[in-house]
Parts: sequence; C-alpha cells; structure tokens
Amino acid sequence: WESLVPNNIDATHTMMKAAAEAGVRRFIFASSVNASLRLDLREQFREEAAPEPTNLYGASKVMGEALGSVFAERGDLSVICLRIGAYQERVPASEWLRPMWLSPRDFNSIARLAIEKEGLRYLVVHAVSNNYPLRMSLVRAREVLGYAPEDNAYAPNVPGTPSP
Repeated sequence: WESLVPNNIDATHTMMKAAAEAGVRRFIFASSVNASLRLDLREQFREEAAPEPTNLYGASKVMGEALGSVFAERGDLSVICLRIGAYQERVPASEWLRPMWLSPRDFNSIARLAIEKEGLRYLVVHAVSNNYPLRMSLVRAREVLGYAPEDNAYAPNVPGTPSP
C-alpha cells in the first residue's frame, strides 16, 4: 500500500490536475481489470457493474477511476478509463490470465479510439482482446468507442498459443 498511494493515487491526481490546468482535452487513464476482477470466472464482468477489486492494486485503480469521474463531472477534462487486461505480445500460458489477454494490436486500436472519439465526458471500458468465451464484457467498448478487437487468445495459430 505504501507504494500504491503515491504511485497510483497521488500521481494520478497530480497528472489529472496538471492536464486540466494545461487545457488538455482528453485524459486516458490506464486502469486495470483488477479494478473489477472477481475471483469467480464463471460470470462475465460488466463494465457498468460496481467495482469489485480483489487486491489493493485494484482498489488503487478504482480510486484513479473515481478521480477521473470527479474531473470529468466538473468539466475540467474528458476522462476515458481503460481497464487494461494482461497486455503481452504472446498469449499467456496461464489459464487465469488467458481470458484477460490484450494483444498489442488490440491495445493500439482501443487506445486510438479512446483518444479520438468525440463527445465523451467520462467512460470506463475493459481493454482485452476478443478472447472467447469473453470473461470481461466488451459491450460498452464496442458500442461507445466502436472497438472491434481482432485477436483471440483461444484461436489457433495466435502467437504464443500453447500447443494442444
């Protein structure tokens, strides 16, 4: 916790405040799936559901999202929170991480959309690839941002996919 507060809460507040004072139009907050990750993977996690962090890191990311909401509601910034999954070039071998995989190509896509989408004040979306079955809902990312992830950790011939 001692490192999370200055790095994930204080620094986020400082950066959002500086961005607002500098007249920055959009702030993209690098949140984490840990902000909403329950231990039970049988149920899909929806973006609009109340956060359920399972660790202090996730709780610190929830606080960052809340700070973004404050700045957005005051009209100081447009804030888009990307709940980034397991960002790796290759598919994780871990069955725990695999449903949350985010390929570099899909990250670049959702980041570009988050930057360029007009008319948004505040938004929280999951940033994972199209890993079927989806554990992290992409409904809001698809509908609001137009996100169309191309990669799937369970598809054959994906770089790093474990052999059967």
